Amino acid sequence: MLICIIISKDKNILVELGIIFATVFIVNYFLSKVLGYEKINIVYYSLIQFVIYGAYLYIKLPYFYPYQGVLMFGGYLLLNYGFIEKLRENI
Repeated sequence: MLICIIISKDKNILVELGIIFATVFIVNYFLSKVLGYEKINIVYYSLIQFVIYGAYLYIKLPYFYPYQGVLMFGGYLLLNYGFIEKLRENI
């Protein structure tokens, strides 16, 4: 998010990113009510996050390549796994 703000020439980037992250939050909230936030569902959560934010980046950036998408999806997997591990420690 910080990189998008730095490289952006458009001042409406904060509004756009706010909408994107609100969409990801709402979709994840409803998905967690249906599936539960557990290790077996990490792929589903990561895929939803990747599709929403990846589609946004694909539309906005002229140089969004497939390997960047793979790295971003892997990052979402690691981040969600870390959240689940931290959640397990607190229970």
